Amino acid sequence: MIEKLFANTVYVKVFPNRFELKHIEPGRSKVEVSSESFTTARLLVGKFSVAECVLKRGMKRLHEKRWFSPSPIVVIQPMEKTDNGLSEVEERVL
Repeated sequence: MIEKLFANTVYVKVFPNRFELKHIEPGRSKVEVSSESFTTARLLVGKFSVAECVLKRGMKRLHEKRWFSPSPIVVIQPMEKTDNGLSEVEERVL
């Protein structure tokens, strides 16, 4: 019972201008699409501040029915634009 209260693992898939979030323990999923582009021609996350806002919004929506939400363990996976490796900024973000 207590373990379920504190279980908070989130798997995030990063696509161009979209995040797919899945809360692993209860199996809830949300998709957040950005109204403003954060992906550039060369980078999956080219505009950090825009991507950050979209991800924060998705995390809030994923946990909206919980009255208490401990800090999550987040696993982030880039789904596209990784053929030639990641830029230094993307390595830090992802």
